[in-house]
Amino acid sequence: MTGAVITEARLKLYQDAILLQTGNFNGGLYAVTSNWEEDEIIWNNQPTSSSESIALPTIYDTIGTWVTCHIEDFVKGWLEDSITNYGLLLKSIDESSEDSGARFISSVYVTDMTKHPILEIDYYVP
Repeated sequence: MTGAVITEARLKLYQDAILLQTGNFNGGLYAVTSNWEEDEIIWNNQPTSSSESIALPTIYDTIGTWVTCHIEDFVKGWLEDSITNYGLLLKSIDESSEDSGARFISSVYVTDMTKHPILEIDYYVP
């Protein structure tokens, strides 16, 4: 929206599983930096992403809860066209460890659409 001022932006993800064999699961939200096709993506052709996380969500050791990531600056970049919107990637900060992980409901989950990812944006037009 032309002239809109974003005051807050939250990405909400529904966590439905956790695997903790040791320690905690520490995830990061990263900017995807290349194009990709939802129906064609697998581990071996995943898109590139930023090396630095844009948010560090709190991953709970219980299931059935919403995880919230604050991404105001990122959404402002989308609006201002300073960041190309290829999407976001949630992954482990340390991918070399297989001892922990979490699972979140995606937008293709048809059993309960109330658990799809939610992007909430608070804004005003001056």
